[in-house]
Amino acid sequence: MTLTPARSAPPMSPQRPVPIAAAVSCHKSLLSPAPEPVLGRPAWTRQTLGMDITNDRIQDDVRAQLDGDPRLPYPDEVAVEGYGGAVTLRGTVGSFAQQRAAVADARRTRGVFEVYDALEVRLLNDDRRMDSEIRGAALQRLIWDTEIPGGYLDVHVKDGWVTLKGDVDHQYQSDIAFDHVASLYGVIGVTNDIKVVEQL
Repeated sequence: MTLTPARSAPPMSPQRPVPIAAAVSCHKSLLSPAPEPVLGRPAWTRQTLGMDITNDRIQDDVRAQLDGDPRLPYPDEVAVEGYGGAVTLRGTVGSFAQQRAAVADARRTRGVFEVYDALEVRLLNDDRRMDSEIRGAALQRLIWDTEIPGGYLDVHVKDGWVTLKGDVDHQYQSDIAFDHVASLYGVIGVTNDIKVVEQL
C-alpha cells in the first residue's frame, strides 16, 4: 500500500498595505456630511417668502373689508398687521360700535383665525353723552326687549363705560343685552357682568 502525501494549501498572497493618506481620506469621506446643493434658493427662504405673500394678502383682504363697511366712516384710521393668520388692529375709532364692527370685519376675513383688538375709542364732542343719559337709554332698551328679563338687569356707567349686572336664564339673553348697550352712541366700552343662572 502506497501512501500519497497530502496536498498543501496554496500559499496566500500577502495583502498589500493601504497607504496612510488613502485611509485617512476614506475615513473623512465617511464622516463628512454630503455637500449642500448650491443651485436654487434655500428652502427656508422660499418658505419665508411664501409667508410674507400670505400675510400681505390677508392684510389687503382685511383692509378691503374695513373700506367696504359703512359703519366705519374713517377706515383709514385703523392699521392692520397680519402674521400667520393672526391679525392685530391698531388705531382710533369714534365709538364702541365702530370698534366692534372693525373686529367683526377682521374675523370674517378668509384666512384669519385670531384677531387682537388694540383699537382705542375716542368720542367726538358731538357724540359725547352724560353718563346718566347713557344709563337711561340702556335701561330702556333692555326693558323693551321681551326676550330678556330687563327688570332683573342693572346698568352702571362711568365716563362712558357701561357695566351690565344681573341674572338671566340663558347665555343668549346675556348676549342680547350686551348688543343692545354696545350699539348706543356715547358708549366707549362695555363690561358684561351678567350671570347666567340656568333653571334646574
